[in-house]
Amino acid sequence: MPLGMFREVFIMMNIKRKILLLVFAGLASATSLYAAGVGTTAAQFLKIGVGARAVAMGGAFSAVADNIDAIYWNPAGLADQKNKQVTASYIQYFQGINIGFLGYSQPIGKLGALGVGLNYLTIGGIERRTTDVDTAEGTFGANDMALYLSYADTRFIKLPGLRLGANLKVLRQTLDDKVAQSFALDVAGLYKTPLKNLTAALGIYNLGTSVKFINDADPLPLNIRLSGAYRLMNDALVVALDVDDYIYDERITESLGLEYSINKALSARAGYKLGMDSQSLGGLAGFSAGFGVNVWSIQLDYAFVPYGELSDTHRITLSTKF
Repeated sequence: MPLGMFREVFIMMNIKRKILLLVFAGLASATSLYAAGVGTTAAQFLKIGVGARAVAMGGAFSAVADNIDAIYWNPAGLADQKNKQVTASYIQYFQGINIGFLGYSQPIGKLGALGVGLNYLTIGGIERRTTDVDTAEGTFGANDMALYLSYADTRFIKLPGLRLGANLKVLRQTLDDKVAQSFALDVAGLYKTPLKNLTAALGIYNLGTSVKFINDADPLPLNIRLSGAYRLMNDALVVALDVDDYIYDERITESLGLEYSINKALSARAGYKLGMDSQSLGGLAGFSAGFGVNVWSIQLDYAFVPYGELSDTHRITLSTKF
């Protein structure tokens, strides 16, 4: 069943009647919403980046991956964690959509590190209409959920500076009274190169079973990501680049990100996702910006991401180490 920003699904209620469900299920990030080939994959919500810090950097974070948000961006980054971490994120999206992420990670000594995360999207109040009348016949909702189980270590390959990680993901999507479930795997590496301050990352994401609603099944948004990050000014400035190849969507996207640590308590960030300004969204679509504040081991991150004519979005993340 085609998925994209909006989805039309016909459900047989009886022999003579069909219900048209117009739903914002499987929401995609702005890049995928307007990409060529959009609508060919399921579970588009998996493309929506988590963590205000990473999102403010335009989503160029896989080669940085130095906090708990590595669960989503690059699980290999968990291998360098020295503390337990907890995070909670919330996105004020457009069209009444609520998106959140909850995560926990901890090192397990010489065995590496573990993480668990829950990524969810909810939307309610969608009008149900028949195909032959304009009057709404009530409302329904849609929900997407992904449970992440993460593991990372440095011992798989004896190469100094190399970390490897993986996610097992359990996916569940509901559309009115219809339910679809799937499983997926992420496998990624993070390499601290011999060139000082340069890190590189490579990963394959959303490798798994198709999502089936009613009679039609669609593949997950399989993605191969190549990333790099370079630190300057005694690590105060981070410059990052991510290149994503969405195999089934036939789309390649590039993300650029900057982070400048003003001091130990305050950071400023900006990013740009290439191609967004050419999608007739207008405004500042493609740009992102934000900041981070750290006080008493509590990290507050904020990201502002405009989508032109659609709306502006705001993301908040709270996290801590202990």
